[in-house]
Amino acid sequence: MAMFSQTPSIDYRKVFIPQDTLHFKSDELSGAMEFASSGSGGLFVLDHLRNQVYKFDEQLNLLNSFGRNGKGPGEFTKASDIYYDNNRVYILDSRQLRVSIFQENGDFLKSFLVDERATDMIVFDGQVCIHPGGIIPPKGKQINCYSEESGEKIRSFSTPSDEISGKFLTISNLTFNTIQKTDNHIISLSHPIDAKIYVWDLEGKLINQFMVDNEIFFQPSFPKNYSPAAGPLNEYTTATISSVFADENEIRVIYIENGTGVKFCYLYDYEGNQINEKPIDFEKRYITYQTSDGNLISVSYTEDKSGLVLNTFKKAN
Repeated sequence: MAMFSQTPSIDYRKVFIPQDTLHFKSDELSGAMEFASSGSGGLFVLDHLRNQVYKFDEQLNLLNSFGRNGKGPGEFTKASDIYYDNNRVYILDSRQLRVSIFQENGDFLKSFLVDERATDMIVFDGQVCIHPGGIIPPKGKQINCYSEESGEKIRSFSTPSDEISGKFLTISNLTFNTIQKTDNHIISLSHPIDAKIYVWDLEGKLINQFMVDNEIFFQPSFPKNYSPAAGPLNEYTTATISSVFADENEIRVIYIENGTGVKFCYLYDYEGNQINEKPIDFEKRYITYQTSDGNLISVSYTEDKSGLVLNTFKKAN
């Protein structure tokens, strides 16, 4: 299968300007992480391998940590996502099918069970909405919202597209960003190898949908009853969509090229129009999350592998 690393591209520095670089000590984090901005400008970091949450200030000084391996209150067996909202920290456990809620200082508040396995979530207006991401075969509705107070399911929407419905398309990476919220919209990706973007209002009414396949990513075609026994996913795909981020005026779609790990980005408006003619080349930087002010955060290793580097990118004017 052809690689597209040599495709004429835009250097990321022309679109997303590096703003800041900070370093982690290698013994503090494993490298398998999810991020959430804190209300004070610092960071909450969920370490997937250690099933623990770390709180850092703006200069990455460690303030405190909470959570641990286990099945009891405030414990996780496979923590897959973290979200910060209104002075609370939310952790999604994809193995226990559970959402746990903490105060900002790490004190455990409550938890509730969910009906579906999921790896990505958003929180707003007293509800927690979860999305299966890339690790779960699509089954039923893809977005399910629960009451933060009672844990009861409030509503479900987003039926899997025909390309993936009923197929076993498991991808083990937990760090796919497949659902986002803005002030007025919910943005969701069908699946990391299904190039459909959905734009919803906050009540779950579909406003628009469009494809984000291009010269980097070609929409794969799978046998009707596809399973992993039919062959690895990379035999059917040129790339994987690792993240979808929603900013005020644009939707940012980040792709990982199969085989090389090179990351590219395309920008779309909310009508589905592609903004940049050429892909933005992020090289092998690990884009992790987007801050509330629209900056992109990436994590990479130091050259000697002794630590981790946090890079902040600000959109150029």
